[in-house]
Amino acid sequence: MPVDTTLYEELDVDPTSTQKQIRSKYRKLAMKYHPDRCKEEGAAERFAKISTAYEILSDEEKRNKYDRFGLEAVTGAEGPSMGGFDVFEQFFGGGGSRRSQSRGPQKSEPMVHRLNIPLKMLFQGGTKHLKLTRHKPCDDCDGSGVTDPSAIVTCPDCRGSGRRIVIQNMGFSRIQTQTTCDSCGGRGKSIDPTKKCNTCNGRKLVTDKKDISVSIQPGMADGEQITLAHEGNHEPGKEPGDLIIVLQVKEHTLFKRDEGPNLVMERELSIQDAMLGSSFSFTHLDDVEYTVTLPACSPDKVVCVSGLGMPYHGGFGRGNLYIKTSINWPEDMEYSDAQKHLLQKIFGRVSTGNTEGRPVEAGSFDPESIPRDHNRQQQQQQGHGGGYQEVRTCNIQ
Repeated sequence: MPVDTTLYEELDVDPTSTQKQIRSKYRKLAMKYHPDRCKEEGAAERFAKISTAYEILSDEEKRNKYDRFGLEAVTGAEGPSMGGFDVFEQFFGGGGSRRSQSRGPQKSEPMVHRLNIPLKMLFQGGTKHLKLTRHKPCDDCDGSGVTDPSAIVTCPDCRGSGRRIVIQNMGFSRIQTQTTCDSCGGRGKSIDPTKKCNTCNGRKLVTDKKDISVSIQPGMADGEQITLAHEGNHEPGKEPGDLIIVLQVKEHTLFKRDEGPNLVMERELSIQDAMLGSSFSFTHLDDVEYTVTLPACSPDKVVCVSGLGMPYHGGFGRGNLYIKTSINWPEDMEYSDAQKHLLQKIFGRVSTGNTEGRPVEAGSFDPESIPRDHNRQQQQQQGHGGGYQEVRTCNIQ
């Protein structure tokens, strides 16, 4: 039972009345109390009330909301969306108000598709073709789900509200709750199973495959969205929804892109290259081969090449290319006496620092080759440290 029956009383109909009964009653009352026809006192006010009642009760969504929450839930602070004359003109002809015309049908929910794009396409731009599966109203039943429109009736269990009221007795009190109607699934309508559409099996929708072309502009970023109007799912009684393409960039073998228009590449150098400088060539995302000359540099130095980054999206010019260098230290760095003598001539004698302590000599070893548990047990038995010390070098960036 609706929480408020005022609007039904205005039209002199029962809350269980069908749309056809409500429409018929409104037509009679509107003709009777229209100010141009009826000169009785209060006719204009009465006409406005029945028009407002019809505006709400003729819309299934508004009617369900009114039945569940009352008049305030559908009128709000500004009152109904149309005046009495607008409803009358819309019903009997005349085009209705501008506001009612501009609202139009609702739009279906947008459809989101994530599209994997190679970094090279984001650099050069291009067109990506894909085949999408969407939903659209069944053509055979016009999205009704039945072969005969008369097979769609108001759910007898919820009376079209889509909700059922459950009352539970808790001692001396009664608790009333609302739940979704099990019979109609909250739709407020039920269908005769014997008259379901054979094509969509009563689901109202069928799948549709369509070829979509997506234009990729140079400089677009990972996660950027492209909206294609009316290319998404299409629900019955609504406009087709939009298709939202979300770009996802595939990992590149040479370049990484930062948050802006810049590119980053890593370059491993030998000791000779780091000390003396070097040159190397690579093929860029524009298929042009470039040769970069690096100066002598320290470990983890970053070198900038201006103008070799990504294009600016919607603008001119390009970002920068940052080359992050690292040094490949050889595992065995044993030198002959002649090599040591040459290095001393270049760099001078090796600094020895403070030499007042007891002289010891350090050698290289593999820490994994030592049984650590046995070594720790020996140290505990001897009662002193001893053993070995593992030294790790960390580069802080």
